[in-house]
Amino acid sequence: MDKISIIIPIYNAEFYLYNTLDSTVNQTYDNIEIILIDDNSKDNSLEICKAFSEKDDRIRIIKNDKNKGVSYSRNRGIDIATGKYIVFIDSDDTVDKNYIFELINANKEDLYDIVIVNFKNIFIENNKENKDIIKYNVVNTNLLNGRFFDDYYYIKSVLTGPCGILFKKKIIEDNNIRFPVEINSAEDYVFNMQYYKFVKKYKFVNLYLYNYYHRKNESLSKQITIKNFENHLKIIEKEMKFFKLYNIKNGEKMLGDCLVMRCLEYMVLKKSFSYKECRERLNLLKLVTNNPRKCTGIKNKFILKLINNNIYIPIYIYCLLKNIK
Repeated sequence: MDKISIIIPIYNAEFYLYNTLDSTVNQTYDNIEIILIDDNSKDNSLEICKAFSEKDDRIRIIKNDKNKGVSYSRNRGIDIATGKYIVFIDSDDTVDKNYIFELINANKEDLYDIVIVNFKNIFIENNKENKDIIKYNVVNTNLLNGRFFDDYYYIKSVLTGPCGILFKKKIIEDNNIRFPVEINSAEDYVFNMQYYKFVKKYKFVNLYLYNYYHRKNESLSKQITIKNFENHLKIIEKEMKFFKLYNIKNGEKMLGDCLVMRCLEYMVLKKSFSYKECRERLNLLKLVTNNPRKCTGIKNKFILKLINNNIYIPIYIYCLLKNIK
């Protein structure tokens, strides 16, 4: 049984951490080490980690001397991991009890450089019924041919983050792949793209084994800033080079979807909502994405057509009203 290193970066996660760790320690696959990186939390996260470690000797706790960010924490976990494979779990998510077993079982003959599972999005709602909304990520497996860069477009929804993926420690170490500490938005996609360059064979397991939780808080609004917009421009440039270098199919469609998504996300900001500034950001997005003409979905196609024809006012008004709301 190959050893799996599970890396969990933690910062002020006391309200969610118990469930995360409970789902991690109760995996049906036993040969794991659980590396908890506490990024100098100010709440009771560290105490929760210690309580779990007292009952499970597979847990290792590492504490950063000051808050250094999720990328630094994940990199530190990579540096001390002793498993053949590495898996990442976020401190506010949970995993199915067979999560690790299914990942390793899919690669029991060591044929694949990467194994990926599917996930559920769980939206925590404060509605009258007080019921969470669960949305299953859908991948049409009938379109897959087993070649990673051919299938990339169809499985991209499971490829942008590090969770739900079985990485080989050797590939990470041999190629010095690390999370970029200088980027604080979509940094995990940069890590993944570095790794994907060395993927010759992959396996997608269409089982919903990872649970992404979406909670209503202020963290999202804090991420919609000029600085993160500039970070995303850099990431898009890396993505374009990546698509071109590996001749990834439907690259223009993915860039078109990206252009629309980032346009709706960053066109109007709380501290930068004049039409002139919004138009400048949209023109920058068009420039770095090479003004794509293709995308997916009826809504995206309509918005992209407006962008391609330089009709910005309707988009601006839509984003302004959405921001005010």
